[in-house]
Amino acid sequence: YDMLSTSLQMYKKINSMETPGIVVYAGKVVGNAYSTFAASKFKVGTQSSKFSIPDLLEGRLPLGAGLGYHLVHGCDEGLAMARYLAVSGREVSPYDMRGLGLISFIVEDEPHFCLADSLAHTLHDSDGIKAVQSLAVDSSSIV
Repeated sequence: YDMLSTSLQMYKKINSMETPGIVVYAGKVVGNAYSTFAASKFKVGTQSSKFSIPDLLEGRLPLGAGLGYHLVHGCDEGLAMARYLAVSGREVSPYDMRGLGLISFIVEDEPHFCLADSLAHTLHDSDGIKAVQSLAVDSSSIV
């Protein structure tokens, strides 16, 4: 119960922030961990992301701070997929996560590059902050 309560408090805190949040899901992501940070505006997955809901197979109820809400509202097949994932415990790929509306972007496995890029795109023109690309692009590799 304490973990669920803490998870809900974190979700509410993220949801109430004025600055858009970014979360990078890398590696194995279970339902409770996903839903804790799902209030972030930008949900990024990596090539190594795998999502599952193993709770029923491990003898627990999947009580993940609004996990059902996110699955059901992510896509038309969300309710059926929520049931299937909860009963089967199967892992889904980052491409499936994207299709289910669980993540917004899929990037390579270096999340800090993705984070920097995502932050650069969250700046509004009126912020007076300019994004600068410090690395030169080698056009000789373009075929």
